Amino acid sequence: MSSRGRMDSPLKKGVGLGGGGYNSSLDIKSFTDALTEEVGSYQHTNVDLLVFAEAVWGLQPSVGKQILDMNLMLDSAASLSFAKARTEAELHSPYKALAKALLNDVLRQLGEPVIEEKGSQRIWDKGGLKAIEADGRVRKPDMLHTWTFVPHDRVPEWSNAKHILEMKLKKTKGEPLLKVALQGDTRINQTFDESKVRPRILDPAMLSGPSSAGAVPTSTMTGAKRPREDSTSEEQDSGTSSHASKRARNGLTEDGDSQSVDSDLQQHDEQSDPSSQPKARRDNRKISKNHIQVAGYAMECLAATSRHFVSALLVEQWKVIPCVFDRHLVACASSFRFNTNPGKMALVLYAMHKCDLLQAGYDPHLRNYPSDTDPKLITKDESIPLSNPLGGFFEFKKAALSPVQGDKSIPPITCFKIMGTIRKPDDLISRATTVYKVARRLSDGSFSEEPSALKFSWPLEKRVPENEIVDHLKKVLPARSLAHLPNIFFAITLTPEELNIPWTKMDLKLTKDNHQDRVFRGLASPFYKKLWQAGSIENFKKVWLDCLQFHYLAFRKGKVLHRDISEHNLMVHEHPDGTVAGILNDWDMAKFVDTAQDGVTAGHHRTGTPPFMALDLIHGRDRVHHLRHDLESFFYILIWAVFHYKLHPTNGTKAALPHEKVANWLGTPDQIYAAKNGLMMSMEYHEVLQSMMRERSEWVDVVKTWIEPLHKCIRDARSGALDDRTTAKLAQGTGRQGKKDDVQGVDKAKLGKVEEVAGYDDATYGGRLTYFKFMKAIGMTKTLETWDDAIDFKEDKAILRAEKKEKLRKLLETDASDTD
Repeated sequence: MSSRGRMDSPLKKGVGLGGGGYNSSLDIKSFTDALTEEVGSYQHTNVDLLVFAEAVWGLQPSVGKQILDMNLMLDSAASLSFAKARTEAELHSPYKALAKALLNDVLRQLGEPVIEEKGSQRIWDKGGLKAIEADGRVRKPDMLHTWTFVPHDRVPEWSNAKHILEMKLKKTKGEPLLKVALQGDTRINQTFDESKVRPRILDPAMLSGPSSAGAVPTSTMTGAKRPREDSTSEEQDSGTSSHASKRARNGLTEDGDSQSVDSDLQQHDEQSDPSSQPKARRDNRKISKNHIQVAGYAMECLAATSRHFVSALLVEQWKVIPCVFDRHLVACASSFRFNTNPGKMALVLYAMHKCDLLQAGYDPHLRNYPSDTDPKLITKDESIPLSNPLGGFFEFKKAALSPVQGDKSIPPITCFKIMGTIRKPDDLISRATTVYKVARRLSDGSFSEEPSALKFSWPLEKRVPENEIVDHLKKVLPARSLAHLPNIFFAITLTPEELNIPWTKMDLKLTKDNHQDRVFRGLASPFYKKLWQAGSIENFKKVWLDCLQFHYLAFRKGKVLHRDISEHNLMVHEHPDGTVAGILNDWDMAKFVDTAQDGVTAGHHRTGTPPFMALDLIHGRDRVHHLRHDLESFFYILIWAVFHYKLHPTNGTKAALPHEKVANWLGTPDQIYAAKNGLMMSMEYHEVLQSMMRERSEWVDVVKTWIEPLHKCIRDARSGALDDRTTAKLAQGTGRQGKKDDVQGVDKAKLGKVEEVAGYDDATYGGRLTYFKFMKAIGMTKTLETWDDAIDFKEDKAILRAEKKEKLRKLLETDASDTD
């Protein structure tokens, strides 16, 4: 049940295929640009802090209001150190001191145990200098709140991150150091040297009385009787002209460049009145690179284990932005400045400190032990997450669809023991497919010796569930062909509301532009081998051909188009006698042919796996996914296999790094398109061909008998279709009704877009790229009718006879000419 998925997320642009044996060979800019595009489309800001804290961390509003009403003060010495910081690293130590003192104040006033020096509030801090590596990606987070203590000489697992904490040094131009009021602060005894501090210009709106020349008024340092904060934008705060502000709001700097660092998720700070609840909104400006950095860490946390959301704090000097990331969107509370609103900071720190596993976004179905385990046998602390899902259990209160072999009954609760991770997601707001190798629990409590594949994903709700597609095909296709379908024995669908995803409780204004309705789906099937584990080239060819033929059978007789042909979805089923059969897997992107077209569901979404996607889908010319796109994907798999697969009877492998000739197939859409477009050109294809023949001699037969003729078939079909489009445009320019001599070489009327010409079949490039011609290219026309219920290729065969007749006529004419 392995799946890579479609180009459902632009993150695919910069991060290889995760879990398939390749790491990104692209620069960080590609990844950042992709993540910027993705997160920027689905950001929601200005969520009321009390609403945010309850929705994300489970903080009761009454407790939140109680904290906001407390008389809280920041530690003066730590505040001064924080204000004087000239590097991001210098922010860390005073921030931790400020946060700990503030949280302990709240805990004392609530009558709860305070955080001791080695207490449970753990923050991993390496100043952004220590890297955490996962799946080939290297990141250096500033700080992480962790569930367990991480020794000084170690780095944490991303699964151990309770919350993300990113610090940024962001001083407003001309802003003086904070003048700390010492009055009433008994936590420090050192003197305060005012001569070393520039005088602060105070906004009158921040004062509750006459200002003091020597200190910031107490009202700006406490949570009690807080005045209304200034609600002017940051551009105004820093003296930016109205013209410049307008350009900034439009995403441009004065130089005309795209705005990044200063285009924050939240343009205005939240008003300090805790009773106010500003309506959450979507910000269309380009998201700042600070937020993108945090989004990258969020992606790692969600990929490290089964987790549905993760929260983060972005602290830009005094400005704080609480965020939560999930597979649907990014939601951010209204920003605030914690030097003037310590009560809000205290509320956030307390809520983050108290939240449990579910409130931190961990999957409630992932357990240390099955639910019926004898308490005496439990040795792991179930209040902290598994550092690695391996050895854990997924448990669902739903029965499986069928018993396993030898098991006579079906347990009412389906339980899987995790044996390994097959695939992790490498994107954030997306389908995020994850696949585990598991053992299924039997009715007697033991676990099956035969492994299974358990797949989780967040597809669009409108997608027909994969198990329903498979069930449909089982009903309508010939019985003998069903051996090439996966045997799905467990399926479950859960809504975001059922999983308590925070945004469902925030009353956001959701539209088709800022949100996609996704649901959580789980499927289980037998564990099939990968394509590169076929055992031999002959076995590989059989599996590839099985999947190709079944794909067309499903299209013609089942009226279902797969739409995600990739090396991960052509699986190998090995029979006891050693023979193999191809399994066409992962039908979750499939669609019924006779339903409304939904080839592109959003501006940056495509169906398919980028390295194997058809050119016209990557380019964006085709807005509908056709059969010929999948045929083109089958062709790319052949080239990919020749360069990367080392087939062996027992331990077939795939190369650890992509071959230079096809490395750009893992790039951005522009890079992929350029590489594949070049492949269709004679010169570049000749180089690829020579490289395959020279370096991969064992594949020479596949190259000569399959790859070369298919390359010609697809190249000629594309070239002919390009001529059709050119002709259509020329005909459109004439303004005439498409007479035969309107344009040289035109046999039919072609006005406007070629797709709109009556009788023209763009789905096959005008009849040039069909399944029949694809099979004819590789000499497989005799295998077209292998199913119990044969497909009629009468029309295609008539065309083939006509083509042969025409070739014979031209040959005879040539011979006659030579005789003369």
